[in-house]
Amino acid sequence: MKESDFSTELICLAKIYEYNYVRYKPIWYGRLWRCVKGKMKQGAMDRALLKMADLGMIDSEWGKVDNKWTRKFTVSSECKDFAKKVYRRIKECKNEHRRS
Repeated sequence: MKESDFSTELICLAKIYEYNYVRYKPIWYGRLWRCVKGKMKQGAMDRALLKMADLGMIDSEWGKVDNKWTRKFTVSSECKDFAKKVYRRIKECKNEHRRS
């Protein structure tokens, strides 16, 4: 299995989880897009964010980053354990792919 086998929602969720709980950095639309742009189209990422927000998987809030207002994404508390499992599975797939 490789990362591209995961849905756009799960790839975005894993990346948001990574920034929230592994890197401890904020993630906003532009940063997320830079992370996933080789894996999906921008419209697909937009739809994934809307779907995850509608399902309560992610939250967003307005805040300042580098003195600019932006909408920052976080994994919702209800989805944190699931997001962690997805993040770990995608990371395992990347590691397996690198070894082969």
